[in-house]
Amino acid sequence: MRNQIDRIRSFIAVVDTGSFTQAAKYLRLSKSMVSIHIKALETELNVSLLNRNTRRFTLTETGEILYQDFRQVLVQLEQTLDKARLGQQNLQGTLRLTSTAEFGEHYILPLLHQFLCLHPQLKVQYIFNSSIDDLINHKLDLAIRLGALKDSNYR
Repeated sequence: MRNQIDRIRSFIAVVDTGSFTQAAKYLRLSKSMVSIHIKALETELNVSLLNRNTRRFTLTETGEILYQDFRQVLVQLEQTLDKARLGQQNLQGTLRLTSTAEFGEHYILPLLHQFLCLHPQLKVQYIFNSSIDDLINHKLDLAIRLGALKDSNYR
């Protein structure tokens, strides 16, 4: 699949730049590699994409149709990859926290604003209480309790 995407990128770059040489520069490939990509794509699809002569090329009718389709698919693929990369960089979902009101207001809330600015797609549910019973019922990600633990199942 990677080879197919590289071939499609080469085809789109040739059409967009109007030249094999410029496409090669844009893609940081040799001109011969771009040419190999185009020929391999034509062979794989069993179609002619370009009418070539010594100085220029024109798209075949099939080449025009496939160029439009490939361009849309490539744009969508790049947008999807960008979303995936962004998702890896940014935390998403809901973070459920609990602490006593005093501890949360004094220590957590001042830091929470900065944290949320760094991760705008993250939602936070903050529960102020000191009950240990709520630790399991609220399906919490982080619970801060001060003092000795009454139940050794909590750590």
